[in-house]
Amino acid sequence: MVALGVAGVTSTAREHGTARLRRTAKRWWVLAFATFIPYALATAPDGESAAAVGDAFAGPVVSLALESIAGATVLCAVSMTVLYGFAWYGIHPGRPTPEERVLADGGDE
Repeated sequence: MVALGVAGVTSTAREHGTARLRRTAKRWWVLAFATFIPYALATAPDGESAAAVGDAFAGPVVSLALESIAGATVLCAVSMTVLYGFAWYGIHPGRPTPEERVLADGGDE
């Protein structure tokens, strides 16, 4: 299910420009960080106040849900970052590769 979700997220954004992919990747990383905070509080409370907040998320079902949501958002953030890296480098689906573009330009003749 996670793989299908990541594939769905990346397929919706594969035709975007580099600026939009960069903004989307940043948003996914912010969302991943925001979803990781409750998971971190629930699984590893260090102080008394963190333990009090973590008790609200205690339980195997809630812990499993928080872990899966945090993991899925991190995977989506990574996939969007990879898409941005490919787009920045010049690799787009259905377009010539950077090597093909260099060969088509003729080089320094």
